[in-house]
Amino acid sequence: MRLLKRAEDKLHFHCLARERQLLLELLSLYPLVPVGHQELTRAGDRPEDQALLDTALAEHAAENAAQIRRLLQSPEQFRPLATGLLFIVSAEELEGLLQALNDIRVGSWLVLGGPDLEGEMPAVHQDNVRYFWAMDLAGNFQMMFLRALTNDPATPPEP
Repeated sequence: MRLLKRAEDKLHFHCLARERQLLLELLSLYPLVPVGHQELTRAGDRPEDQALLDTALAEHAAENAAQIRRLLQSPEQFRPLATGLLFIVSAEELEGLLQALNDIRVGSWLVLGGPDLEGEMPAVHQDNVRYFWAMDLAGNFQMMFLRALTNDPATPPEP
């Protein structure tokens, strides 16, 4: 996927059918960060405050997921081209995609036990391979979308 142009508040991307399928499959994992992962404070405020935060974050994730589903299921979002698809998205819609991709990347990292570069990586097996895949692919899409938003001329890696 690559940025073709910016017109008004819309970004136009060239997208291959397989890239669209990868993005849809990846976003089907959203939300992935477990409820309660974001702590209000480390000092341990009142439990009802943490419950309120958890509820607000869950509602935000549900609203964002519904917006993303509507966006990606709209026939206007992916228009046929001779060499693939034209994916048109507003900066606001792209922000929602970036939030979802970040949730998937961080959630995958959590599922994998939060491995760090210094420690030992978990073994890849049938039950966790999708999270290694999701973490890497979400990061690639994030880089590409962020470069498009910030007009970064660097060529992003193809997901």
